[in-house]
Amino acid sequence: MNVMMRLSKNRSIAYVNGLKYTSSSKLSRRRTLKVTKVKIAFIASAAFALWIFVFNFMKGAAKPMDGLHIGKRVVYSEDWGVYDMWEALKCDEIFEHERPVHSQIAWDNSRELYKGIVGKNSSIIEDSRNGFLVPVEVKQVPPKGRGIFASRDIRRGELIWSTQKTARFQDGPSYRKFIFGLEDGMVCDVLTCSYVQDVGDSDLRVSVDLDEGCFCNNEGDGTDANMGCDEETKINNEVYCKTHYFALEGIKAGDEIICEYGSFTSSGGWASFGL
Repeated sequence: MNVMMRLSKNRSIAYVNGLKYTSSSKLSRRRTLKVTKVKIAFIASAAFALWIFVFNFMKGAAKPMDGLHIGKRVVYSEDWGVYDMWEALKCDEIFEHERPVHSQIAWDNSRELYKGIVGKNSSIIEDSRNGFLVPVEVKQVPPKGRGIFASRDIRRGELIWSTQKTARFQDGPSYRKFIFGLEDGMVCDVLTCSYVQDVGDSDLRVSVDLDEGCFCNNEGDGTDANMGCDEETKINNEVYCKTHYFALEGIKAGDEIICEYGSFTSSGGWASFGL
């Protein structure tokens, strides 16, 4: 009797152990299958994402100026002019507050961006910090904004500033690409420093002063320009008036240097560039 009970007990234990092994084996196979499915799904997702990236990259290469995108929102269009960009960037709101005097690093970064876009056609001369030939200081001038002030007396006819750091663009798309590649704090300021100039023989260029010359205020409200180019007053007659600007009168240390915008901008010139 005891022997039979033992045999029966041993068979029961073997049966249970067999069930345990079978269940464990099935569970292991299920886990392996699940991991395999996850791996396949991951690889498929990665392949699809790679395909989308390559497709968009090739699409962008074929049409580089289709607009800057943030998420699904188009920030700018290749058809926008300067006024469209001004409104889209809300520059009027930005100029309701005091604007900073930009650092040398900010100017340098803007020049590097420009050179990266136009390449060998860069108009910037590398041998100076800015285009000023006399010491000046940039100060806040409420309500006009910022202004340029002489740090010493400047005699009539003396060369004050040149376009050594002025970016020149030959086409609208390059200028548009430049504007939307700038740092956020620079964009609206650079738009105010942009103008179209005839650089000689009706050769128009979109021009941007990428130095403190950008802050030269226009004459008006009882002030007349004291910097410009008058062939009769300039001391150095070997330089070109389109690129060099002189003291039209004696300027005292501490006086603001004032420009006449109409003397170097081409009226209606933006339309020539589709801007």
